[in-house]
Amino acid sequence: MSKQSRVRAKLRGALEAPTIHRIFRSPKSSDPTEGFVVRMGKKWVLVAQKMDGGYPDGLIAVRISDVVSVRGQGQSFETKFALTQPRRDPKELATIKLDHTADVIETMAALSKLVAVEQERKVTSAKWIGTFAGREGKWFWLWEVRPDATWHPRPLAYRLKNVTTVSIDDHYLTALSLVAGKQPSKPKPPPRRRS
Repeated sequence: MSKQSRVRAKLRGALEAPTIHRIFRSPKSSDPTEGFVVRMGKKWVLVAQKMDGGYPDGLIAVRISDVVSVRGQGQSFETKFALTQPRRDPKELATIKLDHTADVIETMAALSKLVAVEQERKVTSAKWIGTFAGREGKWFWLWEVRPDATWHPRPLAYRLKNVTTVSIDDHYLTALSLVAGKQPSKPKPPPRRRS
């Protein structure tokens, strides 16, 4: 059995186990993801993230090809507490498509005011946060909000192949969306491509 087959088997097992799992990914600089594995597609796995103590912290999708190991926490107090917390509606989770990167971004963005993407193989310590503004071929458009809660004047484009995580509704994104308010209604000149 190949390493990737073992990882997929572990993720399938985590999907069926009511316990918090820690997912380690490459590159090594990637932060581990902790939470309940709630769905799995051909290329992406969806995790209901948990903070310290077992508190809910939004959803994150990670590329399965980047996963190097999966470890369950067992019946820790955090898992026991997390199981008492409200969970997302399975019907809502079923709307998230996990087979293609563009679909992951678009369907997760449809469930939240802001979406965050990471490109950890390119930039190790940055998230791009904003609203999904469309896709074209190998690119997607993100109308970004800055860390000071101000909006960029127009959407920027990013390569789909560089995306390693997509997240919504964590505590940072929730706070940022409340302070940032609505995005501007019309872009200025045409959007430009980034990386």
